[in-house]
Amino acid sequence: MERRFLILKAIVESFVLSAQPVSSKYLRAKFDLDVSPATIRNEMAFLEKMGLVFHPHTSAGRIPTEQGFRMFVDELMEKPATVFQQRQKAIAELHKLATEERLRQVVALLARVCNNVSFAVLPDKKKTYYLGLANMLQKPEFQRALEAYSVVKILEDPYAFAELLKSLPIDEKIRVFLGRENIIPEISSCGMIVTTYQVSGYGNGYLGILGPMRMNYAYNIGALEHVKESLC
Repeated sequence: MERRFLILKAIVESFVLSAQPVSSKYLRAKFDLDVSPATIRNEMAFLEKMGLVFHPHTSAGRIPTEQGFRMFVDELMEKPATVFQQRQKAIAELHKLATEERLRQVVALLARVCNNVSFAVLPDKKKTYYLGLANMLQKPEFQRALEAYSVVKILEDPYAFAELLKSLPIDEKIRVFLGRENIIPEISSCGMIVTTYQVSGYGNGYLGILGPMRMNYAYNIGALEHVKESLC
C-alpha cells in the first residue's frame, strides 16, 4: 500500500476513536511511521488536494472527508471483525423466538455492542424497531440540536424511513452508505450499514446500524453479519 494511503488509513482510524483532528506528530508517534513529521505533513497535504481529508481552520490536524471515508471502507479497511464470540449461546437462543421478538432482541443486541442506533424494518415495511438513539445523541456530531432533531425525525417516521431504504440499492450483502449517499438531508451527516434479511413466508426486511460517519465500520459490519445469521 502506498505510504500516503497508509497515512489516510491511520487518520481515519484515529479520528474514529478521538473525534479530533489528527496531526502529523500524533501519527508519527502512534503508528511508528519511519518518516519525518514534515514528510507526513506533505503526504497529508497531498491527501487534502485529492479531497480525502480536510484541514479545520482551528487545528493543524486533518479530518477525513466523506470521500476519504469511502476510500477507507472500500479499499483500506481491515477485514470486518469477528465479534460476539462470547455470545454464541445467547445468539443461538434467538432461533427459538418468534420472528418479531427475535428482531427486537437482535436490534437490542446490536445497539448495545455497537453503541449506535440499530434498526429492523419488518418485511411488510409497516413497522420499524430501533434502539440506541441515546447512544448516538451522546456523540459529538449530534450535540447541536438541529442535527439531533433531524435524525430523530426520520427514525420516528417508519414509513419515510422504509421508503428511504427502498430507494437505495440494498440486497443480501452488507452495504455501507456514507453522508449524501443516504439521499435525504436528514441523515446526510451519518453513516449507515444495512442489509436485507428474509423470513420464510413473509419476504425481505431491512436490518442495519445508523451512526455518525465517524464509526468503527469493521466492527459494526462484523456485528451485523453475525446477528443476521440468527434471522435465517
